[in-house]
Amino acid sequence: MSNRSLKPKKIYIAALSFNRPNVFIKSIKKLLNNLFFLDPMIKYEIKIFDDCSSVKNFNKIKSCISSYKNKNISIVRNKKNIGFAKNYFSAINWYINENDINSVFYVHESDLYLEINWLKKCMLLFQFDNNRVICPLHHRNHL
Repeated sequence: MSNRSLKPKKIYIAALSFNRPNVFIKSIKKLLNNLFFLDPMIKYEIKIFDDCSSVKNFNKIKSCISSYKNKNISIVRNKKNIGFAKNYFSAINWYINENDINSVFYVHESDLYLEINWLKKCMLLFQFDNNRVICPLHHRNHL
């Protein structure tokens, strides 16, 4: 048994983005809807990792995100396209640097549409055993 508490106190969410603003915006709205159903004692932080989308596409996402004033969301844009894997690892490094052992890390891809209560169900699983990896595979094109 690790020294982590069985009930995570925070969820860090890394959302990956590249040149698909309409799909990303729909996806992030589904994610935010899921957060509404979480235990209010569980805090969250969302950081968007944009892999140097065009200025037009980046601004569209940034504009959408800025409309969520009461949400804990930030966005960073790579100065050049580093590719999916390096962008993914940038997100992982962000979480590692937070050094929060009472938390959960979730990577949200831009074409992932979560069903209602998906995050809540996942968090319930961590209450019983925190040594789990949960990987959603219900991508829009796979339904």
